[in-house]
Amino acid sequence: MRLPRPARYRWSGPIYDAVSLERILYRPARVTGIDLLRLHPGQSVLDIGCGTGLNFPLLEARVGLTGLVVGVDSSAGMLAQARRRTRRAGWDNVVLLHIDAADLNPHAVRQLTEKNRGVEAIVATYALSVTPRWQRAWARARAAAAPGARIAVVDLGLPTGHAAVLAPLARLACTAGGADPHRNPGPVAVSQAIDRTRIRRLGGHVVVHAGTLPGTPTAS
Repeated sequence: MRLPRPARYRWSGPIYDAVSLERILYRPARVTGIDLLRLHPGQSVLDIGCGTGLNFPLLEARVGLTGLVVGVDSSAGMLAQARRRTRRAGWDNVVLLHIDAADLNPHAVRQLTEKNRGVEAIVATYALSVTPRWQRAWARARAAAAPGARIAVVDLGLPTGHAAVLAPLARLACTAGGADPHRNPGPVAVSQAIDRTRIRRLGGHVVVHAGTLPGTPTAS
């Protein structure tokens, strides 16, 4: 039986960074996705499914201490690790929200930003494929965004072409992490964006989608 995300990560939170194959396989695409946000010092970013905060060092390096990082995750165990990471680094500009992203209050997120303008970037790395109500979660995140916000989705699928021979291993990795390799949320997430970019890594096992929102939709 496949465990829902909170139950799965309740026990794995303390060891997630060590067993996630982050350094071996998945960090380069994470870096690429965050690079494509084109962040500047002082900007605000919403990290959907932030987990243990693996994105935080990369985001902090770009927005600086005058910026804002809002991390959202439904797993208390993962957020506990994110909180420890934040404390160790001395980041006072990180706000952690323990909530299912599908139930996120866009207005509450906007209130954290300057003049309630909304966040200037949204990122989801290896998160939407493990989020049951991912389309609703993404709609709510977008409703918290400022006009012209940059968005980036980094997620998992199955290798194609010559790399298809590695599909069983990729499927195993997705199963271990609770990801649906057939969901392919990226194209839908950026479908209303302009200036869209797609970058494939590891033969298509990891795909980065990014773009710019023309405006701020209303969450359903």
